[in-house]
Formats: sequence, C-alpha cells, structure tokens
Amino acid sequence: MLRNDENITSKFAIAFMNEGELEGKKVLSPSLIRELSTPRTPVPSGYDNGSYGYGLYLYEHRGVDVVGHKGGLEGFTCQFLMVPEHLFAVIVMTNTYGSELHESIEQAMELFLPLDTETPADRPEDTETVASFPISEEEMASYEGSYFNTPNLSLELVGKDGQIFLKLGELETPVKKVGEHRFATYHPLTQQPVEFVLVPGEDGKTAYLCI
Repeated sequence: MLRNDENITSKFAIAFMNEGELEGKKVLSPSLIRELSTPRTPVPSGYDNGSYGYGLYLYEHRGVDVVGHKGGLEGFTCQFLMVPEHLFAVIVMTNTYGSELHESIEQAMELFLPLDTETPADRPEDTETVASFPISEEEMASYEGSYFNTPNLSLELVGKDGQIFLKLGELETPVKKVGEHRFATYHPLTQQPVEFVLVPGEDGKTAYLCI
C-alpha cells in the first residue's frame, strides 16, 4: 500500500490503481484511467515492445507490465512507475537534471515484485561497451540533417571524418550504430547514455527520429 499524503504524485498513483478512488472519493473515472493507459503508438527507442498512451509509457519489464512517465527540466528529474497488477509504484525525484537512479528503482522493484530472475542485457548503461556496426558514407549522408520537434527541442546529425555526431546547439557527441536503425550516444548536456532510432518511412528513407 502507498502512504504519502503530502505527495500529489503518490496520490495520483493511489487513485489510478484504486479504480479512481482516493480517501473515499472518486477523483478519476475508470474510463479516464483506461484512456490514459491504452497504447497509442510504439516507442521504438525506449523499450522493446513498448508503447505510449496519453502521457504514459506502457511496457514490460522483467515479466511485469509497467505504466509510467519520466522527465525533467534543468535542476529537476522525476521517475514515476506503476505496476497496477501488483498495486505497486515507485517515485524518484532528484534536484539534478538527468539523474534517474536506475539501480535504486530496480532494487525497489526487486523487493516488492515477482520479477523474472534475469535482467535484459540489451540496454547497457555504458555505451562504450556496446558492439557497433560500420556506417558507410552513403548511409551516413542519409542520416544527416536537422530533426525538429519544438523550438526548444531540436537536434542535428552531422557526419565528419568518417563518424556521425549528435549535435545539440554547439555541443556534440559521437554516435554508434548498435543495431538496425538503432544508435547509441551520450546526451551532449548531461552525458547520460541514450539510444535513439531512425524510423524509416514507406520509401525506406528516414521519416523521423525517436529518442
């Protein structure tokens, strides 16, 4: 059972996993909960077989179905994960951007959930240890360009000296190809390891970047 009356995030988790009820009152409708947690689109860069609903990521982790969201701004990061089947949630907040404390979250889940014994090893935290695939000059040229979401969220892929780089403003980090359409690098600002996928369209050319 979750107990933290001072935290609005934990209150949302309690209501979400209690058919919308909180402290004896109906605060969320069951239909809203279903809408929020219905898969809408795949998320190829973040999770194997993962999807995005309305504001929530939906994916399987070591045999349990996880619903949650993570994000941050300068000076703040929040990880919010729920496993509704087991009435479990873990909420981690830090006052540093990009500090996600994956090991602490994993340990909390291991204490309270019937997780599969082995952790998937296809998402190494250290991109230096990931096997890479060669990128031809022609392939590199097809990846180059600006990828735009909002004025505050855009980046570039640039090729130089036989290497492709992810560029954010004046900062850049080298990129490895680690699978078909899948790449690994470090975030230019936080130096946290990240993966992204260049999703091809029907014509085989890159349609968008998912990071």
